[in-house]
Amino acid sequence: MQKVYNISSTISFSDALARHLITKYEQDPLNLSDVEIYLPNKRACRNLQNAFIRVKGEKSLMLPKLTAIGDIDEDDLLLATINITNSKDFLSLLPEIAPFKRLFLLTRLILSKPNSFGVGKPSEDQACYLANSLVTLLDNIYLEELSFNELQKLVPDEFASHWQETLDFLKIITEYWPQILQDEHCSDRAARVIKLIDLKAKFISENKFTNEVIIAGQFATYPAMLRLITSIYNQKNSKIILQGLDRHLDDNSWLEIEENHPQSDTKKILETLGLSRVDVAEWQYDETINIEKEKFISEVMRPAKTTHLWQNLTGKTTQSAINHINSLEFEDSNQEAIAISLIMRECLETPEKTCSLVTNDRFLARRVANNLLRWGIKINDSAGIPLNQSPNAIFMRLIISAISSNFAPHDLLALIKHPLFSLGFDKAHKNKITAMIDKKYLRGPRVDNGLDGLVNKITDGDEDIKIFINKLKVATQNLIEISSETEIDFASIIKSHIILAEELAKTDKLEGEKVLWSKDIGISLSNFFSDILENKDALGLITPSGYLGLLEALMTSIAVRPKFGLHPRLSILGPIEARLQQSDITIIGGVVEGVWPKLNSADPWLSRPMKQEYGYPLPEKQIGILAKDFADLLSAKEVYITWFIYFF
Repeated sequence: MQKVYNISSTISFSDALARHLITKYEQDPLNLSDVEIYLPNKRACRNLQNAFIRVKGEKSLMLPKLTAIGDIDEDDLLLATINITNSKDFLSLLPEIAPFKRLFLLTRLILSKPNSFGVGKPSEDQACYLANSLVTLLDNIYLEELSFNELQKLVPDEFASHWQETLDFLKIITEYWPQILQDEHCSDRAARVIKLIDLKAKFISENKFTNEVIIAGQFATYPAMLRLITSIYNQKNSKIILQGLDRHLDDNSWLEIEENHPQSDTKKILETLGLSRVDVAEWQYDETINIEKEKFISEVMRPAKTTHLWQNLTGKTTQSAINHINSLEFEDSNQEAIAISLIMRECLETPEKTCSLVTNDRFLARRVANNLLRWGIKINDSAGIPLNQSPNAIFMRLIISAISSNFAPHDLLALIKHPLFSLGFDKAHKNKITAMIDKKYLRGPRVDNGLDGLVNKITDGDEDIKIFINKLKVATQNLIEISSETEIDFASIIKSHIILAEELAKTDKLEGEKVLWSKDIGISLSNFFSDILENKDALGLITPSGYLGLLEALMTSIAVRPKFGLHPRLSILGPIEARLQQSDITIIGGVVEGVWPKLNSADPWLSRPMKQEYGYPLPEKQIGILAKDFADLLSAKEVYITWFIYFF
């Protein structure tokens, strides 16, 4: 029985799958709800749900069971089958350690080893960034099922002296971290996900299903995922659906595919199942696929070792292969953003037509989103904006900056000019006082002694300004006193910071908490501080001078995504979010070195030879994944590739 299929990347994967299932179960629509479909992530599940709606229209429909394997949790298992959740293996699973708690514990461990790198004690924010990279290292070790013991066995004499120090430093995760997890009675998220996937694979292997089971999409190929794919493949009524299998590459070149090639993961899945490309059947399509474009992309992405075969190509590329692939070059990124905005705006002139900008360049994404606001278009940027760049978070940072500099003129002015700063005054009165302070008292020679010096400088007749400054002085007194300590409890300074922010954000009509914690940005910031306070004891004492940097480091990885009021036909996506779907127009933005592909950041923990010896994923793997994304985007019906010229 045929079990493995391929859907061409020149058509929408989600639409093709939805259309097939609706047609297959048209006579028995209720049976569609018994179909189980495993997809890479929750975004892919939402895309498939939307595809069912597009194909079916306004008619009612019972959807199949959709499970996001990359984001699997207890709810997925509970909905899939109660037998797993009653099993001894499931009940023995330890709860997941909270992300902030893990980060704080690792930061605390790093701060406790001040001389490990020979550069003195790191600051709190430096330790936090190092802890974040340790989290990535831990997750990859779990996913690849590597052993901490093997990490300890890396022979120090074979590496430079600073790598020997690093190996000693990594005792944090080889010796201390497992013991900490045991004491906390928790497990790392990646380790827990592996166990959940294995439980699902075990259940599938031990049971015979009468309903249809499908695993579809572009999957990672770490060991647990390959075991799940194998368990599904061995079921009688199952399908494995690949995307964009390269059928045009010659067999010798196929053998030369390495990790940096877009077909690397697909090749690994087929090898795991003991199959070759001829064993994969092509999906039955209701629309015409572009074979010539498939051949063109296959040649463009040919393995490096066989690119000499390009000289044997005869004839010209057919027009159908490159038709509707447009390249646009600009002098700077601002021009690029304007052009992309115009393409997206023009798309809206045609009813029901859709357009997506796919890019890794977040600055370009934000510029495009801001340009579209000129036409009143609020666009869905899947990456959102970093929390530390949101207005509410900037306001929180300005408070600490002003106190740290003893209200230096530029810091004081930045704070009181911020839109969220009111201090109980109405907006018009506050803006008038701010303008007077700026013009009369903050220009010219610097005022010493902070707010006290400024109050003494205020002349008669400016009583409103004096009241304003004195009120600010009283409000900030508590946080100033805390900041003067040598060390302070992390929770204490956060609580004082929040109380002050609410006081400064208070208007003549609204309490500060209703101003500061409202809307999507305020809710995200509120959740951020709530999560920190919930795990505050894991970090302990910090230096007040390191608080601002630590806060910035913690905010950097948090994104704010609006939930409502966004345009339904335009979107800005990252490569991961763009998988398994197609728009009528696809714009691949920022196609320059360092964006496609991303520059590999320096790894502070393992050198390349150390990774090879340990079996840790090399940077080429990420290049291969991004190359697959690029090839799939290039396969869309109408494509614009944009970039701007770098002048050195």
